[in-house]
Amino acid sequence: MLSREAAAFFDRLAGDWDCIAVHPRERVESVLAPLGDLAGRRVLDVGSGTGVLLPYLSARVGPSGRVLALDLAPRMIEESRRKHRAPNLAFEVADFLDWRSDEAFDALVAYSCFPHFDDPGAFWDSAARNLAPGGLALVAHIEGRERINAMHGKRAPGVSRLLPPAFELARLAEARGFEPLEATDEAERYLVLARRK
Repeated sequence: MLSREAAAFFDRLAGDWDCIAVHPRERVESVLAPLGDLAGRRVLDVGSGTGVLLPYLSARVGPSGRVLALDLAPRMIEESRRKHRAPNLAFEVADFLDWRSDEAFDALVAYSCFPHFDDPGAFWDSAARNLAPGGLALVAHIEGRERINAMHGKRAPGVSRLLPPAFELARLAEARGFEPLEATDEAERYLVLARRK
């Protein structure tokens, strides 16, 4: 991520974040649906923030699965730990671009956070490093690219970059050892799904 600046920015907003960012259930479910059955799987929630995805992912992996919430901002993880308690959840503060897990994950989700990664290629390198062969990587937003780019340009200058067209991100994933499965770039949805070869 745009490391130090992004961590400070999100730490300042952590206490109010859930009032700032709204995530309607049906729209979140729609972007997670392409992951398919996650029962018993190990899932990494990258840029997890205050944990908006954790109830969805925890339910999807079930009691035999595991979800790790990873975020660069310590206060975001503090808020998430306070709000979300389940035996299949774990939390860690780290910069995903430099991070290496001791275990390989079956799926990775970067939901509503991709503009904060300053190097899209490094994102896919880290995804390849931390996913098991055949593991799925999902980059998703419940808003379209134009709206996201307009919002980030105004609200988070210096801690965001423009979200590229989905086909470009899928092509970059392919160059980093992934098989693109879906690239959707619509007015109300942005999604790139790729499988690690």
